[in-house]
Amino acid sequence: MKKKGQLMFKALFVVIIAAFIVFFFIQVGKTYGNGEAYSKLAIAKDIALTINTLSSYPGDISVKYPADLKKYTIKTHPNKITVSDSNIGRIDPTRGEYKFVMSNIKVIESEVKAPEGLLITKTDNNIKISSLR
Repeated sequence: MKKKGQLMFKALFVVIIAAFIVFFFIQVGKTYGNGEAYSKLAIAKDIALTINTLSSYPGDISVKYPADLKKYTIKTHPNKITVSDSNIGRIDPTRGEYKFVMSNIKVIESEVKAPEGLLITKTDNNIKISSLR
């Protein structure tokens, strides 16, 4: 036997979960509709290919990536790069991810939020991504 208060909490819980799901559907629809999801993936692929190129370069080098990335957050992991919307954050359902393979080069994990551009630096077999400011 359930009391009125318990049924009200259950209904409130269902409404909150439904609102959360509707919000994500709308957000994903907007992102795919204006092509932003494909842009995130293209940026992730481009940065990953730049990292692969730098890893084969003998010696130390710095490369400026001057693209306007103010609405994105770029996060590097040891074997992949993630580009997500800065407003949504880590729970971005349409984030762009691209993997790269490193042999003897180490990619330092970092997170750059809303950069005007990127500076990709290779020093002593370490690759680091930082903001270009």
